[in-house]
Amino acid sequence: DLFNTCGDNPFRKILNDDFFTDRVINFASSFIQELYKLGARRISVFSTVPVGCLPILRTIGGGILRKCAVRGNLAAQSFNSKLSAEVDYLASKLPTSQLVYIDIYKH
Repeated sequence: DLFNTCGDNPFRKILNDDFFTDRVINFASSFIQELYKLGARRISVFSTVPVGCLPILRTIGGGILRKCAVRGNLAAQSFNSKLSAEVDYLASKLPTSQLVYIDIYKH
């Protein structure tokens, strides 16, 4: 979803990156809370990858040298920051939960 909406895709310039990432964070938060209601207590949440470096986005937005598309990576960084903060919030809100944010963007 992040790739299709925020990755320098010329066909999807309709949505604002912050609006879209906020919506995805809300969906993820609701999903985690639903898992918790169903009895899950140990939940791992993975960040997204640098989507601007995916081959298709390097082709579309990376110029003649096919460098990583800056907009896609900025959207991924914004998303990951928001996701990490939401996981921290949920960890404090959901008693007996063990929520872990795993940052695969940087590693």
